[in-house]
Order: sequence, then structure tokens, then C-alpha cells
Amino acid sequence: MCFRVLILLSLVFNVYKCSYKDDNELSMINLNCIFQDFESDPYGCKASHLSVSSRKTTIQKVIHGKGKSYNEILTFYAYNPNITFIPKGIGDYFPNLQRFIITKSRLRHIEWRDFRNMKNLKVLSLNENKIERISQCAFQYLENLESISLDGNQIKALNERHFMNLPNLVTVSANDNSITELETDLFQNNLKLKDILFRNNQLKAIRINFRQLRSLGMVDLQSNKCISIKFECCDYFSEFIGNITQKCEGPGICN
Repeated sequence: MCFRVLILLSLVFNVYKCSYKDDNELSMINLNCIFQDFESDPYGCKASHLSVSSRKTTIQKVIHGKGKSYNEILTFYAYNPNITFIPKGIGDYFPNLQRFIITKSRLRHIEWRDFRNMKNLKVLSLNENKIERISQCAFQYLENLESISLDGNQIKALNERHFMNLPNLVTVSANDNSITELETDLFQNNLKLKDILFRNNQLKAIRINFRQLRSLGMVDLQSNKCISIKFECCDYFSEFIGNITQKCEGPGICN
């Protein structure tokens, strides 16, 4: 019975498709960039005076001083920008981006249009914003993504569709949010995962099948409602699973 249910869920999961409709009456802005080498990130654009209050905002021109060509920009970085939405077109100007970082903004919602033409992206860091909702298609076309960091936002839920097309994902960090549940199939397509970090959330149910994640190095579930525990490589894995099963309505009954 349980086996049949899992097959049915898998079929539904795989046929899910993302759709996108272009907005009319776009609001055009210039993107002011300082091209520079970063201390720990590759050469990139540090955005300055970025202000976006409309979902329909798109970049018409990049303004910058001397520097390398657009194709050599590997990092996009915006600290404390006055934005509620990510403007369209960043990936059109910088097609080889590997790292995308926005922190301390008013950003509340992200969707896949925000990351169009960023197929080479490896690191996505959106820490300390105001994100409440993530479109199920947001990361759909970021197949080379290795790390997602969503710390310090207001996220209440994540599900398997957020991560379904990320086979190279190694790290997921969503510390300091309001997530209440980790679903059974949350990381079913992410078998390279090494680090899963959900510290200081509101977790009451943890149903992830951790046993299928053969590369696990660390799971941080400290300071949650049902449990406060951290697993690191070479700890007693069975004891870790036992604690979750006893205290957090999981893992799922089929494990």
C-alpha cells in the first residue's frame, strides 16, 4: 500500500511543469555596477544604489567604470539594496554568473524569472532578507547549483518541487526561518547533499528519508520545537534517526 502511494506521488512530481508569462508595460532601470575582485568570491559586479519596487522592473543598461567584459563577471553582489523584487535581466547581461548574492534587502518573494539565463550558477545566497514565499519553480533551471543559503528570512514552508531539478546540490541552509515541517521527499532528487542546515526554525515534523542521502556530512536541527540536535560525519547515525523518529513525527512511516 505504501509502495503504491509513493509511485503515484512520484508520477505527479515528475510531470509538474513551470510556466512563465512576460509582463507588459515594463519599468526600465539602469544597473550601476562596480566591477571588482571580491575577497572570497570570483570577479564580479557590486551593485550600488539599486532600487526596485515593482515586479515589472527590468534592466535596460549596465553602468560601470573600467573593468573586464560582461562575460567575465562571475559574481553579482548587492548589500542592503532598496528592493522588493529582483529586477529582470541580470542573467542576460552576465550569462556566466556563478555566484548570486543579495543580503539585507526588503525582498519578499522569489520566482524563476529572477534567475533566467543563469544556467552556470553554483552559489545562491539570499540571507537576511524578508523572503516569505518561494515559487515552486524558482530554482527550476539552475541545474548546476551546488549551494543555496536562505538564512534569516521569514520562510514557512519548502517542498520537493523547490529542489527537484538540482542534481548537483551539496548544501542547503535555511537557518533562522519559520519552517514547521521537512517533507519525506524534500530532497529525493538531491543525492549529492552533504550539509542540511535548518537550525532555529519551528520544526514539528521531520519526515526526510536521510538514509538515501549517502553523502551526508552534517545535519543541523538545533533549536527547533520538536528537537535540538546536530549530526556530523561519523556520529551515531542510527541514534540520530531514532531521536527524530521519537520526537518529531518522523521519518515517514514507510522508512
